[in-house]
Amino acid sequence: MIGSRTKRSAALVAGGALLWLAPISASALGISIVNVSSSGGNTAYLSNNDILTLDLVVENATNEDVYGLGLGIAGYDIGNDGNVNNDALRFIGGSVAISALNTSLETDPELVGIGGLENVRTTATELGAGPPFSNPRRVVLFEGVALSPSNGDGSLDVGIGGGTVGSGDVHFRVSFRAVTALNPRNVTLRIGVGDFGNVAVGAGGVELPFSNASFTVNVVPEPGTALLMGLGLAGLAARGRR
Repeated sequence: MIGSRTKRSAALVAGGALLWLAPISASALGISIVNVSSSGGNTAYLSNNDILTLDLVVENATNEDVYGLGLGIAGYDIGNDGNVNNDALRFIGGSVAISALNTSLETDPELVGIGGLENVRTTATELGAGPPFSNPRRVVLFEGVALSPSNGDGSLDVGIGGGTVGSGDVHFRVSFRAVTALNPRNVTLRIGVGDFGNVAVGAGGVELPFSNASFTVNVVPEPGTALLMGLGLAGLAARGRR
């Protein structure tokens, strides 16, 4: 069960390396990474075309009154220039919850949450993109505002699989594809508020403290690519000595 009133810490074993995901404080509004997987079997090191998938959960352990929330992912745009040709990761798809921080559930078998913030990113609202919205610089996971506060702890929210987050579902799932790099590239994904105006808003428009999450991955050249590069450089050096 995904508990939102206790400290969360997770350890993932990837290719023999132990990766710790930073816990959210027991007194914080924030987002956690609850699972990481890779089609290549190693979440710390990705090769060309490996797909990295993150499962994310929003938590509000102290039941803060939240009037607005914007969440996103940044950091995969190397140089923050919008040029995908120099990036090591490219966003390829994901799923988002329809609401967050619900205070109760309808007794309907479809598990409709009430009292939460509705996510406008569940529809194609920008540039013809479906949920979540993305461009070369960012992914938008959640955008919601309301005149009355939402203060659920996150456990009663309906997740992407149709179950409650408290019973093991998640708010968001996002996937990135590794792009062949000539040299190893270290990429840190920043998840939460703070980028591109994303923020958590409380009463009176006050910005609420929010615990972000992050994940660092290395994109490495395939052995064949590295070998070809080495042979090419060796050939150029040989020609230069003639």
